[in-house]
Amino acid sequence: MPKINWKNEIGNPVYPSCKTIRDWCRMFGVKPRSRCGWFQVPKTNQWLWFPSSKTENWSNLYSNPTIVEEYTGNEQEKGDGALLARKNLEKVEEEIRKEKNGEVGCRIVFFRDNRKFGAIAPLKHGFGFLGVFRIDAEESRNAGKCVYKRVFDEVELP
Repeated sequence: MPKINWKNEIGNPVYPSCKTIRDWCRMFGVKPRSRCGWFQVPKTNQWLWFPSSKTENWSNLYSNPTIVEEYTGNEQEKGDGALLARKNLEKVEEEIRKEKNGEVGCRIVFFRDNRKFGAIAPLKHGFGFLGVFRIDAEESRNAGKCVYKRVFDEVELP
């Protein structure tokens, strides 16, 4: 079976990319839905996840080998630090629960770096493969937001 790896054979990041979420979903036999950034791979507990560094209500910071996901709130919530902290902790506990009960085994991550400054060039204009990630329960609880760690550099295409 063909595999994809976020690194080349000498270990340098190459981030294989597709321009759209639909392109990646097609490779995994997933039917994409509009305005959605996560999809279950059929007949598995694996999920395709398509975070962007910044969206309307979320921030995702990629720093090899982790992704830190933070809910930043809608317009009404943005100024309420206590509310945002509580919602982030609720999200942490929800993601830990989903992994413990087997609903989510891992996240196959395709990242878009849409920051205005300091963006990783190969991740700027499409969704680049970063690897297979799982939530780090201890780090997430300590940080008060979801911290995902890379567990595999490559994944087999179905």
